Amino acid sequence: MRDKRREIQRSLTTAVALALAGCASQIDPPKVIRYDAGYVFAGETKQVTHVFKVSNNLSRQLTILKETHSCSCTNVEIDKKIIPPKSEASVVVRVNVPYNYGTTSVACSVETDHPSQPKQSFEMRFTTYTRLRVVPDKLDMGNLDYNEREDGSSGANESSRVASRTSRQCLAEVYSRDSEEEMKPTLISRSTILSVDVGECFDSERFPSGVIRRRYPVTVEFSKHGNSEALRSRSETMTLRIADALPAVITVQWRTAPPYRVLPSSIYFGLIDRGAQDPIFVDIEVASTQNRPFRVTSVTTGSTFVRAVSDLSASSEARETHRLRFQVNPATVEKSVTGSVAVETDNMHSPIIHIPWSLFLRRDG
Repeated sequence: MRDKRREIQRSLTTAVALALAGCASQIDPPKVIRYDAGYVFAGETKQVTHVFKVSNNLSRQLTILKETHSCSCTNVEIDKKIIPPKSEASVVVRVNVPYNYGTTSVACSVETDHPSQPKQSFEMRFTTYTRLRVVPDKLDMGNLDYNEREDGSSGANESSRVASRTSRQCLAEVYSRDSEEEMKPTLISRSTILSVDVGECFDSERFPSGVIRRRYPVTVEFSKHGNSEALRSRSETMTLRIADALPAVITVQWRTAPPYRVLPSSIYFGLIDRGAQDPIFVDIEVASTQNRPFRVTSVTTGSTFVRAVSDLSASSEARETHRLRFQVNPATVEKSVTGSVAVETDNMHSPIIHIPWSLFLRRDG
């Protein structure tokens, strides 16, 4: 009798396990419904909206338990959480249109108490065009130097010096519908140091969506009559616009090379023995990086025991390179100390060169 009961229990356990396995295998993968909203123009269309449906084909009511979506730019509204038999609920998906060129894709997932298909997924995508964009929107003019004006004016008038005629090019892309006329970008911001030229359309392409892209060359260079002082900003923005569309901005950057090179870059008197009597000398070289002669008008050490001895190449003369000698008397030094030398020149744009100096006393014993 006991053996028979054990056999019945084993059979029931096996039957329950098989039934549970069968139920698990009946859950279908999530159903995915996709919708392509086509294209929109950024700045003209604020939101893209589509209504998806959740259908209840059961003989009982269906309950929507949870909804999730992939992006904070998306808002989802469900008109009812309990769906009667043979009825449906509306899932309204609204997506904010970003102001950029590209494709946006968002996903929404709805979880229900359906026995075999508890999850449904919805995907919506669309392409965004900006009416006007610049590619690339950042131009690097590189390292710049000051040159004489192209009319050959002398270097006595420093304000007549301008940047070398470096130029860079980018593309202004205009997007429009097939029914719209061509719109050439125009410059709406002016610069005292940069000149911008927008050429004629050289390329036109029609996309499968029906949108037409026209390309215009944009050339940026430093103005022939630019103000050299403004070059110190090292950055400027230029703005292009078409009709009433949002503008496109070009950011122009550059680096101004230092007018001088100092070798060595600092004055190091070394490690000094306390009470030493012999003076210590250090020579440095200050040279123009622009091949332009200059004068050294004064040298200030900012210390009573560090002094400039002489200019070994006659600093009163205009030269491309000057050698300066500095001296320290260890007998007057009581502690380790650092400071800075100020070398003043006749260059009105960079009149003073600061050169750090240092000396250290050796510990006694």
